[in-house]
Amino acid sequence: MKLPEKPRILVVDDGPANVELLKSYLQPDYEMLTACNEFEALEIIHKEVPDIVLIDVMMPDMDGYAVCGQIKNSKITQFIPVILITALSGRDEKLKGMQVGADDFLTKPIDRLELQMRVRSLLRIRSLHDELVMERDQAKNYFDVAAVMMLVTDINADIVLINDKGLDILGYQSKEAVLGKNLFHEIIHPGCRSDMQSYFFSLLNDNECSVEYYESSVLSGKQNECIVSWYSKVLYAKDNTATGVLFSGQDITASKKAEEKLKDLTIAMEASIDGMATMDEKRIYSYVNQAYASIFGYDGPKDLIGKKWDVLFFENEIERFNCEILPDFIMNGKWKGELPGKKKDGSSFVQETSLTAIDKGLISVVRDVSERKEVESKLNNYALELKRSNELKDLFTDILHHDLLNPAGVVKGFTDMLLNEETDDNRKYKLRLIENNISKLIGMIESAAEFSRLEEIDKLDFKHMDLAYVVKCVIDDHQPHLAASFLKRNHD
Repeated sequence: MKLPEKPRILVVDDGPANVELLKSYLQPDYEMLTACNEFEALEIIHKEVPDIVLIDVMMPDMDGYAVCGQIKNSKITQFIPVILITALSGRDEKLKGMQVGADDFLTKPIDRLELQMRVRSLLRIRSLHDELVMERDQAKNYFDVAAVMMLVTDINADIVLINDKGLDILGYQSKEAVLGKNLFHEIIHPGCRSDMQSYFFSLLNDNECSVEYYESSVLSGKQNECIVSWYSKVLYAKDNTATGVLFSGQDITASKKAEEKLKDLTIAMEASIDGMATMDEKRIYSYVNQAYASIFGYDGPKDLIGKKWDVLFFENEIERFNCEILPDFIMNGKWKGELPGKKKDGSSFVQETSLTAIDKGLISVVRDVSERKEVESKLNNYALELKRSNELKDLFTDILHHDLLNPAGVVKGFTDMLLNEETDDNRKYKLRLIENNISKLIGMIESAAEFSRLEEIDKLDFKHMDLAYVVKCVIDDHQPHLAASFLKRNHD
């Protein structure tokens, strides 16, 4: 069966932008059909019988695997090639696609040349069974322009064909250095060799398994190790005897390392008590951790992913962000400060926000500081009250100091006058005691005033005191009382 001049390609995707992108990649070479849901897709397939179907795996309202399975389980449509388009690069997801009968995979973002080559390759496999040799010769013309490694082995896994991209990935300078080498013994890393050999030979013996996917480490010509993703397709002669295997592969070393880092980063972000989120260049949330959603009163990340940032802010803060914060952020690539945030229920809270530019988007880290701000406010109020209290204390101390010194000074003055006028020794002795104690009282008043201002003194100076002198002064002060008490005791 010959293909029409313009083969018909059905694109199944609920995203209009994705459909337009694929159409722009494939037109005008193909007649494009589109479907946005499972029922519409199956109806078009049974009615129009397209030459190939491109299905997006991850769609909110449908499962690309299920659509592929229904196509492959129908006798009418089972030979229509199906390419699953996915943003996932894990082995399990791709094996799942193989299990439902997918003929090939394309990983987002889609390379235009790769897409065209995969589509053409599957269309040729479907339409040119009776012209296998001519098809093989024609495929060689496309090998070296392919964006992926293309490699063909015989049934013993000896390499019989390889393209320039394959030489680049494997680290060889010429095809002669690779042709004839055994894929497993000289290319595949020993740690992966056994499993891939089992897949290879089971693939040759399984007529129903058309495509297999592997990930394995390979040893390059420079003995460097890299990770390659493999797609394999058994090649058959006209008598349906397997003649070899066609492999296509990509060096995914960098993407695997990036996935591991992203996995570690995601784990750390999910465990963080701070809210963390990423936004694209349109300020739409592409990632949100649970803490971020909880801070804004949402049940989980899914409630915010896909929404624009301004849903979490009040109108006046949106204006401030656009007029003040955004220009500063664009200039410096980062911004940090406090902003009022709007929770899901419409209530307000204070958030400490940090914005950092990443690629064309940004990462936002937030923390609810409402309790801290409340405590700070209470501490400020307490500090003001304490300041007022200290001011009242100082005023009271000054008044008390003044009011106590006045009568003490009067007593001391008249005592000095009496000492100058008195001639009786006994009375002079008593007046001196009064004078000494009044002086001590005045000193105590002065000391109390100084003590009340201790908080204003940064450093205290201490001095040594003679304890014997202190005791002697106390005895001298109380000598008359002691003598009178002694005489009274003897008299009694």
